[in-house]
Amino acid sequence: MGRFPACRSNHWGDKERATLLDQVFRRLVMFLLDTDTLIYSLKGHQAVIRNLEIHQRDPLKISVISLMELYYGSYKSEKTTANLAKVRRIENHFDIIPVDFSIAETFGMIKSNLESRGPHWMILTLLLQPVPWHIT
Repeated sequence: MGRFPACRSNHWGDKERATLLDQVFRRLVMFLLDTDTLIYSLKGHQAVIRNLEIHQRDPLKISVISLMELYYGSYKSEKTTANLAKVRRIENHFDIIPVDFSIAETFGMIKSNLESRGPHWMILTLLLQPVPWHIT
């Protein structure tokens, strides 16, 4: 029977089963927006904006690392005040996922492992690092 016997019983029609599974999926899934996506949306890239509009009812979140990168880019930009206002709007609009000790340790372990494999693995270590971007 499994963990959800009601889903497997003959009492559920295809439409009801699909609706239930959609509700469960929506509760389990969230979209973690990366820094590039946030910057492209701030710059008005239509493809990114359309994608965000499609998912406006889905749980959209950002990591504290992306928030840090946005603040960094704002303070380095020529339009600091305007960009800080944009970042604060983002900060108030999205749930922020914090970095905890287990995430920090996992990052260190993976990066150390990749670096020990030699220079050809360095490209992957670059992908694991926060990259500063300018918002301007």
